[in-house]
Amino acid sequence: MAQLRIPLDAQRFSKGLTWKDYMAQMGDTRARTEDNYAKSALTAEELRRRPPQLPADRARL
Repeated sequence: MAQLRIPLDAQRFSKGLTWKDYMAQMGDTRARTEDNYAKSALTAEELRRRPPQLPADRARL
């Protein structure tokens, strides 16, 4: 599956929502999104390729 690459520098990243803030502003689809998120898991290959951890102040949840 092709993936879109979006340039993301520190300035743009700092303007984004944390996962917690994103979920807080959701409307009707919040429960479904939370359910899908709880059921999702990364494969071993995805874990190996995953990027470095986010700074503590931007970590999700």
